[in-house]
Amino acid sequence: MKSISRIGVLLIALGFSTAARAALKMELVDSSSRASTFPWVDWGVRSFPIVDNKLSSGVRITGKLAASVQQVMLDGASLSIESDRRFRIVLKPVSKERAFVLKVRLKGGKSHERRFVLKLLEDPEPESLAAAGSSSSQGGDSDRESRRWHPFVGLGITRLDYVQTAVSPFKETLLTLKAGVEIPLSSPGWSLGAGAFYNALELANSGVYQLKVLGANLRLGKRFSRPESRNGFRLNGGLYYNTSISDIGFKNMLGPQIYPEFLLRFSRLQSAAFYLKYSPVITTGGVDLIRNRELAMGLSFRQVLKNGNSVIAGLDYAELDVFAGGEVAHTRTLSFGVGLGF
Repeated sequence: MKSISRIGVLLIALGFSTAARAALKMELVDSSSRASTFPWVDWGVRSFPIVDNKLSSGVRITGKLAASVQQVMLDGASLSIESDRRFRIVLKPVSKERAFVLKVRLKGGKSHERRFVLKLLEDPEPESLAAAGSSSSQGGDSDRESRRWHPFVGLGITRLDYVQTAVSPFKETLLTLKAGVEIPLSSPGWSLGAGAFYNALELANSGVYQLKVLGANLRLGKRFSRPESRNGFRLNGGLYYNTSISDIGFKNMLGPQIYPEFLLRFSRLQSAAFYLKYSPVITTGGVDLIRNRELAMGLSFRQVLKNGNSVIAGLDYAELDVFAGGEVAHTRTLSFGVGLGF
C-alpha cells in the first residue's frame, strides 16, 4: 500500500564545469527583495566556464528567453535571438568582476531590466567537481544542459494508520528515504520529474504487523502562470508504481496520477507550494475511480541557502482505499520531511 506520496518539490540547481580550473560565478544583483530571479531569462546554471581558462579571453554566457520577450539588449545593444529562444554573449571581466545590465522588451511593449554581476569563483577541488556530478571535460552547451538536472534527497517521518481484511488494525511510525530529480524541458513552462521513496526503518508500532513500501513515480508538469507573477499554478500528470515489501499489503500497484500545484514566492529566497492529488488504482478487477483511489494534499516551504542549494520542508496527508480480490485495505498517512535540493 502507499504510505507516502509527496516527492515533487521546487529545486535550485548549482552547476560546475570541469573544463575550467577557475570559473566565473554569475550572481543576480536585484534591487527588489521580492524576486528571486529575472523571470524572463532562464540561465540554466549559475556558473560559466572561462574561455581557454584565461580571464582575458572572457566568459561565454547562454540564456533562454521566455516566449513573451520580443527583444533583449545588453548594456543598450540589441542581441540576436535564436530560433530556440536562446541568446549568447561573451563578456570580459575587469579585476575579477564584471557587471552588466540586461534589458528585455515584451511583446506588449513593456520593458524590464536587471543588473547582473559576474564574480570569479575560487578554483574548486577536483573532488568537489566530481561530487557535483560533472564528468564531461568538453564544456559548451551540451555540458551546461546536462547540469539542468535538479536532484533532491530527503528524510521523512511517516505516521501510518492501516486497516486490511483479516489483519488487525495498527498504527506505525516509519523513517522514509526520498530522492528525486526535476528536469526543465526546452519548451517554456514544461518540466519532467521523477521520484522514489522507501520506508527504510520502523520507529514505532502499535500492533504485530509491519508494513514497508517501495514506490516511484514519473511526471510531466506545465506551469501556466506568467513569468513575472509572484504566484504560480502548475498542472502535473504522470504514472506511479508502489509495492509492499512486507507480508501484508498489495503488491505491484500502478496507475495514473494528476495533481494541480499552487506556488507562492514570499521573497527572493523563500517560497511555498501547495498541491492536491488524485490517483486511481488499477487492480486485477479493472478500474474503479471511486473505491480504488488515493486522495492526497501537501504543503512545502523552500529556503534558498547562500551557496545556491535549497532546504525544503514538507507536510503531506494521504488516504488510499483499495478493493481487490475480495479484500479491502485502507491506508491513512501523515508525513513530515526535510530535504536538500541541489
